Amino acid sequence: MDRIFSPDSRIYRFFQTVGELFILNLLYLLTCLPAVTVGVSTAALCQTVFSMQKGNGGLFRLFFSVWRDEWKQATAVWLILLVFLLPAAASAYFLPGAPSLPGIVVTALLVLTWLGVFGWVFPLMARFRNRTAVHLRNALLLSFAHLFRTLMMALSLLVPVVMLVLFPYWFLRLGFIWFTVGLALICYSNCKLIAPVLRQLEGE
Repeated sequence: MDRIFSPDSRIYRFFQTVGELFILNLLYLLTCLPAVTVGVSTAALCQTVFSMQKGNGGLFRLFFSVWRDEWKQATAVWLILLVFLLPAAASAYFLPGAPSLPGIVVTALLVLTWLGVFGWVFPLMARFRNRTAVHLRNALLLSFAHLFRTLMMALSLLVPVVMLVLFPYWFLRLGFIWFTVGLALICYSNCKLIAPVLRQLEGE
């Protein structure tokens, strides 16, 4: 029994991770309430998750430290992404009315590109210091250079959106997941997925 609850046991680390994700998920939701802060909150979440995966503590303090230091650049990135979200959203909205193969291909490319850049740019900001344009360019290049990882990230990011639009009943039934660990868990899995690529870029 003592071994099960030892700080070195897998069960202890599992519940510790769940507890930390719960805290981060709550912080993320609260700081995303004004939609304009989604960018800086996502940047803070990514950097805190990377620190958490290294076994570091002080997540609460780190989250708000990043929030304070990165809000200008992260907000600029988010506003740029919102501008480029418009054509992707419009294409997806009007596609069911007149479905065609070219329309499906264009919509898929627009949506995948946007999700890819969103999925890569904030982890890049957490690991590197660059100008906003450089972060966005690198996120775009990495999206297509590592297409499989990008597709996996895009699918995880789309899960809550697709459920809300197509299966609102189940989205509400599973609402406790999104409000407890869901969004932080998506970030955690995506950061873990692309961590090997980021380590390569860092020259490790």
